[in-house]
Amino acid sequence: MNHAQRVAYMKQRIAKALEMPSVGAGIARILRDSMGAHIDAGQGREGQFDPIKPITGTWFDRKGVPQESVSYRTGEQPLKDTGRLRRSLTASATVTGGTIDVKVGGVGYGEYQNRGITTTGPNFIPLTKKGARNYAGGTALVPGRLQQGKDYIMAWQGVTVPARNFVEPTPEDFHVIGNSIFTGLKLTLGGK
Repeated sequence: MNHAQRVAYMKQRIAKALEMPSVGAGIARILRDSMGAHIDAGQGREGQFDPIKPITGTWFDRKGVPQESVSYRTGEQPLKDTGRLRRSLTASATVTGGTIDVKVGGVGYGEYQNRGITTTGPNFIPLTKKGARNYAGGTALVPGRLQQGKDYIMAWQGVTVPARNFVEPTPEDFHVIGNSIFTGLKLTLGGK
């Protein structure tokens, strides 16, 4: 076998090895883990995520004295407070003809957090965990359950949530993927 034949033969073996389900599964696992690592670190491809904006509300106590409520989420790291988004992350890969197609998924609001969103309102914004629980349970606006300004505020003009791009791989992530493919090909093809 001459050099050109050996190269052609190796290209065929590499293409066949790349179509192995374990290669796609490995790449998908690395991408899922990198998304989780971006959430944990509070930064993605564009750098540090914007912090959660402080939100306050004003309410009146029984004597009619104005009081201020500060959101229970003030100062927390975005995308991380409940862990629900991170736990929901999934990734799967399909390898066809040398092309690797990776699909990522998770809870629906992850897409809005990733790319950012501006709403037109009105938006219910819980200030207390009680407000958040009632909103999640569909009882937030039942009369007597919550007090506006204390447990929640309404953003009548809408809100803007900044993009916190945790999905897009960083150059470091691509380096890890490349090393993983290289190592896998060496093992599959019997290289050292």
